[in-house]
Amino acid sequence: DIEVKTPYESQLASWVDYIAKLKRVNITAQAKSQLAFMVGPSLFEVSQSLDKLKEVFKEEKVDTAQINEVIQKTRVQDIFQICDLIGFGKIPEALQQLEHSLANGQSPIGCLQLFFRHFRILEVILRHKNDRISAQDLASKAGVPKFFLTNYQRQAQGWSLMRLSKAFKSLESADLALKST
Repeated sequence: DIEVKTPYESQLASWVDYIAKLKRVNITAQAKSQLAFMVGPSLFEVSQSLDKLKEVFKEEKVDTAQINEVIQKTRVQDIFQICDLIGFGKIPEALQQLEHSLANGQSPIGCLQLFFRHFRILEVILRHKNDRISAQDLASKAGVPKFFLTNYQRQAQGWSLMRLSKAFKSLESADLALKST
């Protein structure tokens, strides 16, 4: 059997350098450190991130601003996509993506905060679904841009206030468990 160990944090920048050379990604030393910090110890994630950077920037030298632009946006988009999957009741798919995100260094507490936010938005929409208010006013009450309101309204159709209450209790329990470890 071949055993592959996760590299230590102190070794990660060297691994980023090695993989970047293999993939012929032109990247500054600071950007290598930034990438190592952002993606964490998963060499698979390092490799995928370098592939994205090469695709976007071709032969151009990649710096920290470009790392932030491409990699950070991807991570945030991943969590919002998980929130949408949960909102639409696609729990198994959401859990699979969440597991991947957490395994690749996403903050569990950060995820919980976004899940709380998402459920609060759905709760506001449900509480006002029979009110005769404009879409702009409902978006304002929910704290979201009007552009995203329709998506949240479609998600809210699959929820009841009781089900959301149970979801909040589950999130509170997870939050307490994470903060007590």
